[in-house]
Amino acid sequence: LARPKSFCGTLFYLCWLFCLILIPLTRVITAEQPTPAQDPQAVATLPLLRLEDLDLPDNPLPWFRRQSSILASALELEETTDGISLTQKRWDCRFGWVADQIVADTLASYERYMPYTPADLGFDQSWTYTSDSGFHSLLLRQGNTVVQLYCSLDLTTPDRLERLRNALELAS
Repeated sequence: LARPKSFCGTLFYLCWLFCLILIPLTRVITAEQPTPAQDPQAVATLPLLRLEDLDLPDNPLPWFRRQSSILASALELEETTDGISLTQKRWDCRFGWVADQIVADTLASYERYMPYTPADLGFDQSWTYTSDSGFHSLLLRQGNTVVQLYCSLDLTTPDRLERLRNALELAS
């Protein structure tokens, strides 16, 4: 009788420990969809590239999401106007190894259908991808900041790279 009781007690504590670990992880892992920004003017002050930074009419109501944890804070912004779309994710990491992990995970997750190639764009690290249909994506790392951009425009022209660097507040 002691063995089943000991087994049940151990199983109970293992389940309890599993729940203590799983509940916080599900908060981090679940992907929430961006929602319309409550205050578009507040979004304009964030270090994100906006369509207006590229001299394009901006979306009157951008889609925005902010998340924060002990290791990094994340911003996500989506804008669309006149058939031009811009989606970006920005991670400001507390440590360099967190930025390394975000870059590695991003490259691995897109490796199959959107393989990035290394590029020299004047950042610590940068990668580009261009689809057959003209869709462009950039993955940039400057210090402890990682930014991933998807755009229907080529952002690698010298003028757009300078605007991108200024809007994202990434010193070269």
